[in-house]
Amino acid sequence: MGLHQALSFFPFMMQVPKAEAVFWPGCALMNLDGVLLERTLSVLRRAEPQMQLCTCCCSQPSVYLFPEKAKNRQEQLLSLLKKQGVQRIYTACPNCTIQLRVLGLEVFSIWPILAKYLRKGDILSCSGSYVWHDPCATKKDAEQQKAVRELLKLSGCDYCEPKHSGCHTICCGNFHMMHTLH
Repeated sequence: MGLHQALSFFPFMMQVPKAEAVFWPGCALMNLDGVLLERTLSVLRRAEPQMQLCTCCCSQPSVYLFPEKAKNRQEQLLSLLKKQGVQRIYTACPNCTIQLRVLGLEVFSIWPILAKYLRKGDILSCSGSYVWHDPCATKKDAEQQKAVRELLKLSGCDYCEPKHSGCHTICCGNFHMMHTLH
């Protein structure tokens, strides 16, 4: 994780496009197929036609793992976002949403936007049965929880929810980078 954070804040890796609105996929989504990112961005552009992709790290791992470096990394990120004219950030990751809001930025989750603008033809049919677990970072975000369920239904996904879901969700164990710290 130390290497991840060091590389993430290396100037070459901090690519912020000149744009008022950016799609911020987060580390996990960035590891998926690039076509998925492009398709997601194309749907998000129905709400914000000039939106661009931003591949920076929100600095959340540094906050908990490297607190002595976190403030500098956050300032570096905020300065770059302001320099590039970014006013609105649309995040896929709930932890990025929280972290970027701490910086005082206008941040939106992509899930309600996707639920509003996604069409049946944009999404592949889902096969199999799944259990949906709400991330604890969305525990108090009913709008985001509702949107994700709408998207699951749109895909035709067969899913169930554990007893502790929604506003009663239980942490998966990754709270504040605990799995890495221990």
